[in-house]
Order: sequence, then structure tokens, then C-alpha cells
Amino acid sequence: MDMPASNEPAVPGSLRWVARIAGGTSLLAAGVLLAVVFWIGDSGGTSYYEVVRAQVLTHRQLGPALLVGGLVLLILVAALTWLVALYGSFRIAGPLYRFACNLRQAGERPPLGIRRDDALQATSDHLQRAWHELHHLHRELDQAVQAAEAARAAGDPDAWAQATSRLRALIHRVQLDD
Repeated sequence: MDMPASNEPAVPGSLRWVARIAGGTSLLAAGVLLAVVFWIGDSGGTSYYEVVRAQVLTHRQLGPALLVGGLVLLILVAALTWLVALYGSFRIAGPLYRFACNLRQAGERPPLGIRRDDALQATSDHLQRAWHELHHLHRELDQAVQAAEAARAAGDPDAWAQATSRLRALIHRVQLDD
């Protein structure tokens, strides 16, 4: 089966966007960890005793400081991941919701379009074209039935033959499109 040409956005653009967020988060994590280390670090002092005392204090505070810094980063990364996932899911869920609305309405109105930057653009375009083709076919069938009824009421065998021939052609076209 041939795949139709798609006008959906390319995947690498989305991946670049996610990579930028991940890179920014990584730089932020490195910055926070460096700030924690410098915050708990001491300048050392001038005597041997002051240097050793600063090292002991730094060693004691390093574990809890890194734990708190790590937890803050974990919460930040979790929030960013949740926001990215939420945004991405809306780009899929939104069009699926519109498709469901379109199937429910199934009337005289054309299907609702989706946002320009949503996923499933090609599918939405196919749905729009299918609705227009179906609507056009419905009008043709209605006209052919009216012509057949008029020919039968008039008792004109030639008009009746033309009308039934047109109906058979439309039925054949519908069967071929399946």
C-alpha cells in the first residue's frame, strides 16, 4: 500500500526541541551541584588547623547538601518531563478528540480542522477530502434517484434506462472505491 505524502512536521525538529530542554536541564543541574559544593566549601584559612577544620566541615556537609541538591534537581526534571509529556500528548489527543467529534456529527457540516502544529495533519486532510467526496457522492446519488423517479412517473422508457444506468455507474464507483 502506498503511503501518501505527509505534511506533518519532521521528527528531527521535535527531537531538537527535546534535546534543547534536556541540555538546558543538564546545564542547570551542573550549575546547582557546583553552587552546592562552593556554598558548603570554605576558603580554607591560613593555618594547618584551619585547613583541616574546613575540610572536615566540608566533608560532613557534602552528603546532606548533595542530597538536598539532588532532590531539588529531581523535582525540577520531573516537572519539566511532565510538562513536555503533557504538551506532546495534547498534540496527539487534541486531533483524536476532533476526529471523534467529526464522526459524531456526521451531518451536513464539514469536519472540524485541527491546529496547524498538531500531529496527524495528513490524517486530518484525508478526513476532510473523504467528507467532501462522500458529500458530493451523496448529492449525485440523490439527483440520480430523483431522475429515476421522474422517468418512472413520466413513463419514459429511455429516461428510465438512462437513470438506472447512471445509478448503476454510481454504485459501481462506490464499490470500486472500497
